[in-house]
Amino acid sequence: MALETGDAPLDVAAQPTATPSGRPGVLFHLAAASAISFIVTVLALVATVFADPQAPVNIWLNRHGSTILGSEVALIVVCGLGAMARDEWLQRQTEARLPQNPAPPQS
Repeated sequence: MALETGDAPLDVAAQPTATPSGRPGVLFHLAAASAISFIVTVLALVATVFADPQAPVNIWLNRHGSTILGSEVALIVVCGLGAMARDEWLQRQTEARLPQNPAPPQS
């Protein structure tokens, strides 16, 4: 979606999800870290199938694995939704600063 602003078009839709400084926000980083943690937990739980059932880490993961996975999924959802809401808010702020109806060129 290109918006005309004076001399050159500004493609608002092509701008990445970012803070005004151009970097992704903290909630995006937390969602990504939570997703990585989720993947590591799933791989650890898969590894417990092939490990010694009496190993302390195996016992601990069998006891707390579902709680950990549920917490990680909840964190991914909350941080992801928060990051999307913040991105939408920043997008609206950016669009509010642009002129709504540029004047037609005079001949």
